Amino acid sequence: MTNKLTVVICSNRLEKVEKYSLKKLLEITDIEFNILLILDRNTSNLNNDYLESVSSNTRIILSNRTGLSGLRNQALEECKTDYILFIDDDVEIDSNGLKEVIKNLDSGIDIYGLRLILGNNKNLSKRWYLTDNQKHYIAIHSDLEKKAVWGACMSFNKKNIDKYNVTFSEKLERVGNKLISGEDTHFINTLIKLGFSRKLDEEKFVLHYVDKNRFKFTRLTSRIFSQGRSEIKRNNFFGGLIKEFARNFRSKSFSKIIIGLFWCTIFVWGNFYEIINKLVTSLKRKQVLFICTGNYYRSRYAEIYFNEHIKLKNKKIKAISRGMWLDNPENVGPMSINAEKQLIKDGIDISGLKLKYPKLLSYRDLRKSYIVIALDDKEHRSMFSDKYPKYDKDVLFWNAKDVAESTPDESLLIVKNEVKRLIDNI
Repeated sequence: MTNKLTVVICSNRLEKVEKYSLKKLLEITDIEFNILLILDRNTSNLNNDYLESVSSNTRIILSNRTGLSGLRNQALEECKTDYILFIDDDVEIDSNGLKEVIKNLDSGIDIYGLRLILGNNKNLSKRWYLTDNQKHYIAIHSDLEKKAVWGACMSFNKKNIDKYNVTFSEKLERVGNKLISGEDTHFINTLIKLGFSRKLDEEKFVLHYVDKNRFKFTRLTSRIFSQGRSEIKRNNFFGGLIKEFARNFRSKSFSKIIIGLFWCTIFVWGNFYEIINKLVTSLKRKQVLFICTGNYYRSRYAEIYFNEHIKLKNKKIKAISRGMWLDNPENVGPMSINAEKQLIKDGIDISGLKLKYPKLLSYRDLRKSYIVIALDDKEHRSMFSDKYPKYDKDVLFWNAKDVAESTPDESLLIVKNEVKRLIDNI
């Protein structure tokens, strides 16, 4: 019998996967299902011995994609079963939970989620500033949340998703520790607008072992501020505002209303910050900046490929490229022959281009660019933080390796695919 369900875990924290989500799934023996574990290639403490020891129904992908949306979209592409269930790396679901997923999706429900309750120390949620009105910010369902299905535990009829080719928005995704997010809500709302049915099971639940740092006042403030920004990114200013005020003023307790007023103020601050940020960005020159070490190979390929293909979108955006260290005696001429060969293979005529010699990255380049991308997370993140600490939080890091670590065919294919995704999301 072919398995109906694939359970997907997307993560960059193998220690959480080992301790919670995957560990619990591997204990289930009374139901047939597939497991798809998609790890960011730069996952910390990558334990290959552990990965090789997991069961045969577990498929593991070390992904070159960046951000949670990128990993989830890859899961949608890879999943071949009728149903797909996404769980976070710190969520535990048991056999009964999986049976409920299959039963509800079999019954015709398109989107199904189980309630998320706190699996670790219950006292963590009893902070004076964290009322039931704010528990959704730590992905815990309170009695006030009657319908919301969240990304920590959400399942779908995959066949119906494929009909409409809906994907997770990479404009809203969470990358690393950045808190701008909302890709799960946006994805679900898009499906609902297409007529998909949704159900949050109020009786069945899964355990969410939330990191204790997420309960800190400063962390919660950052999270709510970021949620305000996310609503603007989703073009949902009024909807988000109404939802936030409704959540925070449902209590009859005066003290909770005061707390709610404070959090609403933080949320609105996030709204206006993002509005101003969008305004400033629109006044900037529409420029994408690609960065690698020598501005000789990967970034040059990305720049030319981007500029050739953005023309087809009729958008007034251009790309430039820069390097952080130009003193490599092996870099002869204006651009790597490997980049030239690949561009020719891609059908791009470079004979008419005035190829400039590599240029060093400057603060002026960073100020003028509204999208900044460094080509290899492992190679460039620390280098960027050391040289340009003021801007390191604004950089998107890809995973295209230099020639010493990967062949040109492999690296430039990663760059090409990432550039295509970037253009689709601009």
